[in-house]
Amino acid sequence: MHAGSPIPAQGETKEALPGVRSGAHTHAGGWRGGVSRDGGDARVGDGPAGDVPAPDGRAFAVVGQAGHEYDGPAPGRQVTKLEARGRFHAARVYLDGEAAFCLYRKECSRYGIEEGSVISEAVYREILDDVLYPRARERMCWLLGRKDYTREQMRRKLEQGGYPEAVIGRALAYACEQRFLDDDRYVEHYLDAFRGAKSRRALLSGLMEKGIPKARAASALEDAAVEEEPQIRAFLEKRRFFSEETDEKAKQKCVAALLRKGYSWEAVRSVARGAMPDVCDM
Repeated sequence: MHAGSPIPAQGETKEALPGVRSGAHTHAGGWRGGVSRDGGDARVGDGPAGDVPAPDGRAFAVVGQAGHEYDGPAPGRQVTKLEARGRFHAARVYLDGEAAFCLYRKECSRYGIEEGSVISEAVYREILDDVLYPRARERMCWLLGRKDYTREQMRRKLEQGGYPEAVIGRALAYACEQRFLDDDRYVEHYLDAFRGAKSRRALLSGLMEKGIPKARAASALEDAAVEEEPQIRAFLEKRRFFSEETDEKAKQKCVAALLRKGYSWEAVRSVARGAMPDVCDM
């Protein structure tokens, strides 16, 4: 639109001058097109999606609720809902009825995002690339500065933060490339920390809960020196299992507790046989 041209009212369409090719980049509203000098369809949209022909050869501009024009692939993405989120003046933005991302209220105002408005594909990409991706990286580094995470754990954290999948995938790829996230390193550290305090079954379950695939965790456990019998003995001695003063019912509870912790029946029976011959000889 030429400087000095009046801005049409919200939702109004306006005929463009013949021979004018539109392409001004603005934040919210409808999409604009034009006719070429030879009367054919003009091409509009300078976003990642590429040029899009205007329908029926006419040029028009649609103005969103915020009063801004935009170009981009028709028909853009409609803001169907803004949902207050958290204590930091943030909002979850719904586009075309689906949760898309979270922005601060001031950012919503900057991009003309309000219920009923429409944003172009170019603006959508700008939000992802220039706002959400740097923020996801910063959030990820802050979390990793406090403890180690698996790739899947970090994915869950970013999903909880309302980041879209495109941003999450890109942030995770960056972190893995820089080795900020390294599942093999995480597994190694996890086994070093807990191999003397947990059963093999518990270690496998714990790694899977962290997002490590079962086959990968099982393979790591095969190479790990996990000795269950010393753990079992320490547990039973702490509960006076071998004392003559401990009755059979209390001993049965100790054995049941060990089985719930994931220790194998063979390992428990091997350690407890002397104190519970009737049960452990089964």
